[in-house]
Amino acid sequence: MVKSGPAITPDDTTIGTVVSPEIQQRHRRGELTFFVGVLLTSTIFLGPIGFPLMLCGQLISRSAERQGAIPSLPWHVALVGGFAIGDSAANFIGWSIDLFAGRAVITATAEFIYGRVFDGGYNHGINTGQLGEVVLGGVSSPGEKALIIAAVLVVWPCRLAAAWGFMKGKPWGLGWMITSTWMMVVFWVIWVANSVIDTENRFDGYTGVIGMFVFNGVYIVGPLLMIPYLYLIDQRPWLRQSRVLSGAGGSKTMA
Repeated sequence: MVKSGPAITPDDTTIGTVVSPEIQQRHRRGELTFFVGVLLTSTIFLGPIGFPLMLCGQLISRSAERQGAIPSLPWHVALVGGFAIGDSAANFIGWSIDLFAGRAVITATAEFIYGRVFDGGYNHGINTGQLGEVVLGGVSSPGEKALIIAAVLVVWPCRLAAAWGFMKGKPWGLGWMITSTWMMVVFWVIWVANSVIDTENRFDGYTGVIGMFVFNGVYIVGPLLMIPYLYLIDQRPWLRQSRVLSGAGGSKTMA
């Protein structure tokens, strides 16, 4: 009977190595700190607290690994998967609130400040878009509105699922990480083009063009940096899991 094990395993050099419980516990603490940071970053509102926790957790885990600790996930898989979850969840929550609760006092205040400092589009006809009888929040640009609807309903949910599957070593996880990363690239190229076409309105905040792209730079650059990594990573752990699952399915069918 074939049993499926974890898709991503430690290096062979770590097998049989005796690690002190203190070091292994410190590594585990670093992993928990990292993923707590990911969850806080995902809320968008607590992002300034979550990002330092992600960095701190990653440094603790890497330090413990150098002393022999065995990771439950390779550090690069945790880092890329965690960033993808934080990035897509923050966008999903932020744009969903912008789209469906743009007229709320807190949302409207935050958007007004963001518009004055970064994106002038939030100071011109904000929260006036309509879909039939439904009033949609956010900027009035039809192009961006269509992009946001598509991203909230399709792109970011796919990205969240892909990042989870990627870290769990699921056979479909790596493929969907690549697919959803290209989806993000297409989204941001269209978003930037749409903003540039509406330069007169979008770049008249206090910080202008530089401020707008500094604020959004992490979201734009992140997927671009992931593409080479996802194509160069050793795909054998994910392929091995796929073969194991196929074998298990085959044996069940024969039985």
